[in-house]
Amino acid sequence: MMQLEPDVAFGAYPEFGVVAEAADERSFLVEVLRRHWFAYNDRLRLGRIPAGTRFKTALWLVATTAREFQGVKLSPTAVTAELAGGCGAAVRPG
Repeated sequence: MMQLEPDVAFGAYPEFGVVAEAADERSFLVEVLRRHWFAYNDRLRLGRIPAGTRFKTALWLVATTAREFQGVKLSPTAVTAELAGGCGAAVRPG
């Protein structure tokens, strides 16, 4: 069985807040993250939602960003249970 690596992984970390890590340096990944308010650090390949963003807003940003990636057949994943559980409620189907 073939395993697919995610193109982008989202997580919540005490020292960084809500982050997104790109699997590689495709400019499209970075462009989408920046469009959804992730401040991207090229050296770390890590996007951070601005400090002070309410967690509910951060969940909405993760969910809408993930849906955009899914819409173009890319594979996002949430690596923390807190994000994985919250994102389903943050975006209504439709």
